Amino acid sequence: RQRLPRTAKNVCNTLLALAETSGVLPEVFESLCWAAVAKMQDSNARNVANMFRAMVEISWVLPEVFDSLCRAVAAKVQDFDAQNFASTARIIQAL
Repeated sequence: RQRLPRTAKNVCNTLLALAETSGVLPEVFESLCWAAVAKMQDSNARNVANMFRAMVEISWVLPEVFDSLCRAVAAKVQDFDAQNFASTARIIQAL
């Protein structure tokens, strides 16, 4: 059994790094997505944007994960700066 990264930032960064490679195993990506969802309360705007970006990079979206990320954006909207808004909007549009 694999150990998942412990922090929200590490989970999101791992997802993004895997998505940018060509050999992502769907079951690993899915496990990391769910780990990130579980840590969303500890995530910042950048982590949420990186999660969306990872899904765009791999061209694979889990509807439940997408819904959770959208709720995280709504809950953290007061923490977003202009760059976070622009990045997240561009990424969601690409999905």
